[in-house]
Amino acid sequence: MKKLFNYLRELESHNERPWYHAHKAEKAESDAAFYALVQELIFRTSELEPDMLYRTPAELIYRLPRDARVWKDKPPYNPSYRAHLSVGARKMVPLGCFLCLQPGGRSFVSGGLYSPSFREATLMIREHIYYHPAEWTEIVAAPAFAENFEVLGEKLKNVPRDFPPETEHGEALKHKSWYVMKTLTDREVLSAGLSDRILELYAAMKPFNDFLNEALRDFKLPEYE
Repeated sequence: MKKLFNYLRELESHNERPWYHAHKAEKAESDAAFYALVQELIFRTSELEPDMLYRTPAELIYRLPRDARVWKDKPPYNPSYRAHLSVGARKMVPLGCFLCLQPGGRSFVSGGLYSPSFREATLMIREHIYYHPAEWTEIVAAPAFAENFEVLGEKLKNVPRDFPPETEHGEALKHKSWYVMKTLTDREVLSAGLSDRILELYAAMKPFNDFLNEALRDFKLPEYE
């Protein structure tokens, strides 16, 4: 991963198309290293999620070039290697484990629902927490989860009016989104134990993702014309 990090540092410093196209060899070497890592993670996570074996690294990995239609005011390239370890590939649902490698202590592993934009998804998760409080408690209190994560996400000031104000897990119901994140140090990324650490975090967050995915089982992303 050392050459991968070196490439990303240079890309961040020279974030322009001429430099990007002049360093295709370095990019190809970095791409291959990340592809190999994701391939290993597919095999290893399949022990917990057998359907992962039906996915390929190309389906899970995000491109370095940004979509200029969306990121008009940003540099043309995202100087990070990213992948979504999910049976749904890069789709938002089912939720999976998002991996980002970026030097400078900016690497992380995360999971859950990030966006508060989908009101139907938010309501589905709130109702699932409300009707399955014991399961929610068991998941967020599990040692492997609690030692690595806290539930993050945009929140309301009060419990939503659809639920009793004094209900159990009122704080969880205030959320508009529910996600977890664990930073990886540069030393961790450059160590021989990187895949072990990612797998450890994947396993710790999986019950959390499974709970949210069960809540979102009937959720459909809006179709835009």
